[in-house]
Amino acid sequence: MFKATFKDFVLFRDSLQAISELIREGVFDLKKEGIFFKATDPTMVTLVDFKYLVTNFENYDLKQDTEIGINLDMLLSILKRAKANDKVLFQIEEGENKLDIIMEGNSKREFHIPLIDIDKGDVPNMNLDFEATIEIKTGVFSEGIADASVITDTLKLRAEKEGKFIIEAKGTLSSSKLELDKKSKDLIGIKVNETVESKFTLEYLKKIDKASKLTNSLKIQLGQDYPAEFIYSIKDSFELSYILAPRAED
Repeated sequence: MFKATFKDFVLFRDSLQAISELIREGVFDLKKEGIFFKATDPTMVTLVDFKYLVTNFENYDLKQDTEIGINLDMLLSILKRAKANDKVLFQIEEGENKLDIIMEGNSKREFHIPLIDIDKGDVPNMNLDFEATIEIKTGVFSEGIADASVITDTLKLRAEKEGKFIIEAKGTLSSSKLELDKKSKDLIGIKVNETVESKFTLEYLKKIDKASKLTNSLKIQLGQDYPAEFIYSIKDSFELSYILAPRAED
């Protein structure tokens, strides 16, 4: 029914690691274009959308589009057992309710995990209209989050029409501010229709930032007191995006 051999399983494994910070189990859509996953975290604060394209596989054989429920923690634990030079193969036999994971290197190892019944639920279609799009290096975003963590448990993301992007946190007496303008090498691109800012909970941003090891750059889309979208992607390979709800003012 399904058989796929990864060119390099590490990207898939590390993507799952990032997703599992927010979501422990979910439904994967197996399609001819690749493997897809879309779900909200239990608190409904974050929507995760993952696309892992068929270009990432040496071989990809799927008889028909199907959905499979998987415990992400269990799958991730198994993938962490693979050695760097192993060939990793996913397989689901016709009529079997399990995923076979086969690792071939100096030895051949097999793991089998059950497919589970999960209510996929109604994942919302977020048709958002953003006023600002910023592309920055992932490292500087991680720095901004770490700076804010010293001060408080929330931060503001601000994009100014003049071409500035600001990560700011304010506590009772203390504050932090990381500012990038068009001269900064860490700011890859910025387009702002109107100056906007929104406030977010650091707990969720820290979990989203776990995806920073996947790419060198991050695209952020913002509005005024509005959800933000964070997109990690490699063209013709994969995309992992998060839509994060803003934090209401206290």
